Amino acid sequence: MANTEASFSLSGIRHPDYLYDALNWERYRDIYEGGLHFRDHYLQKFSVSETDKAFRTRKSITPIPAFAKQALNEVRNSIYQRLADVTRSGGSEGYQRAMRWDVDRKGNGMDNFMGVRALTELLVIGKVGIYVDAPNLLPNNLQEQAATPYLYYYPAEDILSWQEEEDENLGQFKAVLLRDRTLAYDTHVGNIKLPSGEREERFRLVYRDEVDGLIKVKMFDSEENIVFLEGSEPDGAVVLEGMPVVPFVMGDIGDSLLKDVWSYQVALLNLVSGSVNFDLSSNVPFLTIQSDLRTVGAHLKRPNASEGPESDNQVSADKIEDVGSNYGRYYDKDMDRPDFIAPPSEPLLASLKLQEKMEDDIRKLVNLAVEGKAGSRTESGEAKKLSSQGLESGLSFIGTVLETVEQQIAVIWAHYENTRSPQIAVIGYPARYSLKTDDERLDEAEKLLDRADKIPSKTAKRSIYKRVATLLLEDKVSPETLATIHSEIDAARYTRTDLDFIVESRKEGLVSDETASEALGFAKGEVEQAKEDHTDRLERILKSQSSFQGQPIENAAARGAPDLDPGGNRSEIDQENRNSSSDDE
Repeated sequence: MANTEASFSLSGIRHPDYLYDALNWERYRDIYEGGLHFRDHYLQKFSVSETDKAFRTRKSITPIPAFAKQALNEVRNSIYQRLADVTRSGGSEGYQRAMRWDVDRKGNGMDNFMGVRALTELLVIGKVGIYVDAPNLLPNNLQEQAATPYLYYYPAEDILSWQEEEDENLGQFKAVLLRDRTLAYDTHVGNIKLPSGEREERFRLVYRDEVDGLIKVKMFDSEENIVFLEGSEPDGAVVLEGMPVVPFVMGDIGDSLLKDVWSYQVALLNLVSGSVNFDLSSNVPFLTIQSDLRTVGAHLKRPNASEGPESDNQVSADKIEDVGSNYGRYYDKDMDRPDFIAPPSEPLLASLKLQEKMEDDIRKLVNLAVEGKAGSRTESGEAKKLSSQGLESGLSFIGTVLETVEQQIAVIWAHYENTRSPQIAVIGYPARYSLKTDDERLDEAEKLLDRADKIPSKTAKRSIYKRVATLLLEDKVSPETLATIHSEIDAARYTRTDLDFIVESRKEGLVSDETASEALGFAKGEVEQAKEDHTDRLERILKSQSSFQGQPIENAAARGAPDLDPGGNRSEIDQENRNSSSDDE
């Protein structure tokens, strides 16, 4: 049922910030999504002299770079992998169940919804809106009917206009105008409705009524007529009983991480296109043969059909030469040998180097954009080096924005479930994030461990070991587990656990069996048991030797019992090797 009471144009209402940013949103989406649309839209002709046919041919073989997407996804993944450590304490049983399994009625838990859908949109565009909806059971409590709210997100293009709440009121917005885009199910196959490939637009106005202070929702169709929903008032408004805030949350990090990158990727697209085109069509060797130009090269002479043979009875004519492995040529002894020449490779090599630099610059620019979110800048004199501390601060800022958004969702969710006594969950996000790859972390850990071996202070060693544990495990274990690891490092009696070092020290008699065993992490009592097992093994070996009569065995090491060798617990070969090493020294 529809009414034509709307006397204003919803499609023309836009927030000033929307008008300012909308021109760039399409660019950001194009370079992130890539594909044929990006290539077709941004690939340019070399010059006005390039024909349409040549341009179409070049376009068809042009690769599509996706370095901006890769760089942004690195940022997204570094945050997403920490979402497993997000704590959501409290809330109702239905809330906790939905957080794990289904918050959007599409089978996505909260980590997946926030970390893939909302976070990607937030990084690509700079903002994302999330609407908290509920089944049409109001004004009844959802908890009493075993129902739960659900979420869906709005891209920035569909958040048309808004008015923010005053500071003294809860929530983000006093009013917000949203655009819904739904599939048009107007094709029938028997009794089955199927989408026709088109989308329908509807407008959703959510606001706090200035008269009674209640939160209300109005829906309008694509013709901007009021759509009367179940339970709506005469003016088409649906009252959200007991809801203290507009159930819409917008995460905003300022600008897109791709703001300074899109022009690089456009330039890279055209550079790659030129390089591929040159390599396929121009970078081809061709045959040269020294000849008397008086008898060849019709293209160098003026054609004149009325003239007969030229001077000296020589007639100009072009020649086509067959080349390949099955063809040979004679050439005069006074002439140079036929040879192949190729176009110069310097322009192509210069283009490839520029492409590599721009690929690196794209990643650096995205990382710099992350740093800028926390207000930090690289202060190093080497402009190409990024501050890892600034990157971590920027990632933490983005994580804080997600945490704030989810906490506001928890408030709205709780009031949907129970307007009289809402159970609001408390959200906690990790405090630190990192963009380093596993290989980079391993390299840094090895350098730290190498330094620890050169410091005589046990306290310093333990501090470095804890830093290494944090570097390698912070994003892979819970904060509680990491704290336990740190406490175990502090409680350890020995600060060296390198297997080769301990075994060599034991062999040289620098440490006892008990110390070596404990340093390697074996339980107490293992040394005595190992000795018994070792003795039993030696007895079995020696009993198998026919010459064993209870006397010392000559060359016992060669017989499998080096510990009973008369030469000081070493075989003759070991002893000779050691003597040789001493002589060399």
